[in-house]
Amino acid sequence: MSEQDENKITATFLSEKENKIKWHHSRWFWGVVVGLFLAWGLFFYFFDLYSPNRTEYWMFIDISIAFGAIPVIFLAPDFLNFTNSKFITIISLVVYYVLMITLLYNTFNKNRVRLLFPVIFISIFLFGTLSAFSLSGF
Repeated sequence: MSEQDENKITATFLSEKENKIKWHHSRWFWGVVVGLFLAWGLFFYFFDLYSPNRTEYWMFIDISIAFGAIPVIFLAPDFLNFTNSKFITIISLVVYYVLMITLLYNTFNKNRVRLLFPVIFISIFLFGTLSAFSLSGF
């Protein structure tokens, strides 16, 4: 084997080694982590599903609380000081969901995950769900 062939083999090996994605940058790992958080939120939504006199508005509020939007629900109407608090709450929740979906899209857009997007998603989600626990008395 010539020296040129050995250099090609070495260059191929090094490029494959450099292109290998580490486990904490893989979509598979962050898919499992985000999926567990979303399953945790759905568990608490279905835990409180059978309360009497539920309207569509309150079902939307309950699923939003389960997905960590409790700071948005309580702070947006008070911060904006409008008279129709239901409308402001719905608009702020739509903005919250657009933000969370954008973070998830940017997380799984490429093969190699930038750690900034899932960390922001998980920190917002955890802050919201843990604040719901503290307000409910757990």
